[in-house]
Amino acid sequence: MGEDRQTDRTDTALHTLRNNKLVAVALIVGMTIVALAQFSDSVDKLLVALKVRPDALSLAREGQRDDVSRQLTARAWRRFFWARAYLARVGRGAVVPDAEKDEAWHKYIEASAEWNSNIMIYILAVDRFYGHGKSAELEGSLQQSLGAMADRLVAVRYPAPNRSESQQRADIAAATASIDAANSGFYAFVTGFQPGSR
Repeated sequence: MGEDRQTDRTDTALHTLRNNKLVAVALIVGMTIVALAQFSDSVDKLLVALKVRPDALSLAREGQRDDVSRQLTARAWRRFFWARAYLARVGRGAVVPDAEKDEAWHKYIEASAEWNSNIMIYILAVDRFYGHGKSAELEGSLQQSLGAMADRLVAVRYPAPNRSESQQRADIAAATASIDAANSGFYAFVTGFQPGSR
């Protein structure tokens, strides 16, 4: 007798669902949404398989590459900025207080320390994302140009005893030229960070 009541309730519920247009429309809409979701997922998988669209791993790798490229570029240009700021303040002589010259020098040293503490990470990341040729360029000629720039700046910061005014101007000019050379090399280097440059 309990089973008959259960069957009657089930039949009544099915009869109500069949005769209710709103429920029928809701079921059709629901089935359509499910079918579209499955179709969309299949299209996504097909586009990834055909290499028309990158997969999630490729997108994550591109994000890492972009982060490393931005950090490397920002830190290099921060170093150039403070090197130029220091030379500009020294070049103005007594017009600029020693405290301002010292501030620019210390900022340059901080930027250099930050660069040097990350250089191995940059070399390995550039090798991974852009190829060995780019990492060899960073480790070789670009690092050498930064070293030459640092040497010229040190000569300005810590001059030889009894240095003449003309020697000081020559040291500042040499330091400026070394900054320009390093900056130019890095400019060419980072423009190679464009997509597909590997």
